[in-house]
Amino acid sequence: MAGRYSNRYNRRNALIGAGRWALAAAAVTVGAFGVAKRGRLQAQGVCTNQGLCDGCEAVGACRLPRADRYRASTGGPLRND
Repeated sequence: MAGRYSNRYNRRNALIGAGRWALAAAAVTVGAFGVAKRGRLQAQGVCTNQGLCDGCEAVGACRLPRADRYRASTGGPLRND
């Protein structure tokens, strides 16, 4: 009969499930804070790629002087104002 009750929902499974949901929620929250911080820093004119324009996906829209110089020297994409 032990096999018959092995799939029954018990306290241990409930705690494991709650822990998984809590971990998933924490990961989503940390990711959302990271995205919000990156957007805030870009809006303030702070480089989020440690000053490395080569390979940065935001170099086309970046308003920093270093990005302007990078675009001028490499013939990269111009800023869309």
